[in-house]
Amino acid sequence: HDAGNITQLYAESGKVALSLSGRYHVGTELLEKDGVTYTSGEQFCEAPFPFRIYSIDGKIVSVEKFQTLENKMGGGSASFQTMKQPLYAGKPLAILDRDGVINTLSSYTTGPEEMKLIPGAGPAIKKLKEAGYVVIFNTNQSCVGLGEVSQEIVDMNHDWLCHLLTEEAGSLDAQPDILCYSVQAGDDAITSEFAGSDTVKPATTLVDRAVAFHELDKTECWMVGDRMGDMEFARRFGARPILVLTGDGKNTLNRPDFQALENAVVRDNLTEAVQEILADASSKRRGP
Repeated sequence: HDAGNITQLYAESGKVALSLSGRYHVGTELLEKDGVTYTSGEQFCEAPFPFRIYSIDGKIVSVEKFQTLENKMGGGSASFQTMKQPLYAGKPLAILDRDGVINTLSSYTTGPEEMKLIPGAGPAIKKLKEAGYVVIFNTNQSCVGLGEVSQEIVDMNHDWLCHLLTEEAGSLDAQPDILCYSVQAGDDAITSEFAGSDTVKPATTLVDRAVAFHELDKTECWMVGDRMGDMEFARRFGARPILVLTGDGKNTLNRPDFQALENAVVRDNLTEAVQEILADASSKRRGP
């Protein structure tokens, strides 16, 4: 009803040439009705970061479509590139698990109202980014594939998590640069869409894709987690593992397979883990 009223008002006014909407959308073609052109733009927040330029000549509207970066994951190449290389190219990498490292476990099968930070997470992430690290959150959210929550709820949790981190640190730099999460649930998936486990940690698939696309530097890479899957991810990916004793960390510490690891560092929480990462980087800059 409201849409009908709006289109009628636009047409009767004679002053509207283009009605452009946004939100999270794949974009639509131009639709002309009663002398007004309607369309939705593409979401800019996902690679290859597409955008459109609209030109208006009287009542005639035309559009050109561009991509910020060449799409390295398939789907064609850019007709116009505003960046010669990805923003994070060549930067060192810090990979963080989510539940039990950054926030408590209570929000895993609920909405953002249960999302609570482990104290100090925001300032710790901010310090990593100030030191030049690209921060990736890498988390399994099989709750989607199991039918416990929708993917929209997981996205809402991440939105609220970023809000909480920004609020705690007093800076937008407390948010992750890249967010990777798997919704697969293997044989227990409610539909075939969520079956399989090729993206589930300790698989490195999602982070491998991010590293390739953003041309990140893996030579100085860390993985901070509270479970054995995080430690195994670090081994497969070639990252140095840090076990934090928040979340499930204390149980992981006592596992024989963790005790057998030779290069794992143990710290009380993310704050101390970041201190370890930055101290190691500082010592390497100073040299022997």
